[in-house]
Amino acid sequence: MVIGAAKCGTTALNAYLDQHPDVAMCPYKEPHYFSTGVLYEHGIDWYKGLYAELGPAKACGDASTSYSRAPEYPETPGRIHAALRKEVRREEVRYEGPSAAIINSQSLKTVKKGGI
Repeated sequence: MVIGAAKCGTTALNAYLDQHPDVAMCPYKEPHYFSTGVLYEHGIDWYKGLYAELGPAKACGDASTSYSRAPEYPETPGRIHAALRKEVRREEVRYEGPSAAIINSQSLKTVKKGGI
């Protein structure tokens, strides 16, 4: 999942991830499955079907900016957690001025703008 606000680089990150041979990004960049009730009601098999023709991959995902708008879509985090809790590796990237913190369960490092 690429979860980020509109105009913050989600399209670029989606494109970069999609170039990796082991990654299959959704052909519809923003399916909004977990945030939109009418789509969520189709069920997880419908969502998985969006990836059906992409071939084998070790990881797949989508980049829906609506997933970052919790006040508008308060059900989204719980839906994502319920559907993917056993399969998710969590990475957080936060841009705060000239540096971004990249956090995972094994390390914490700060990447300065323009290099490490």
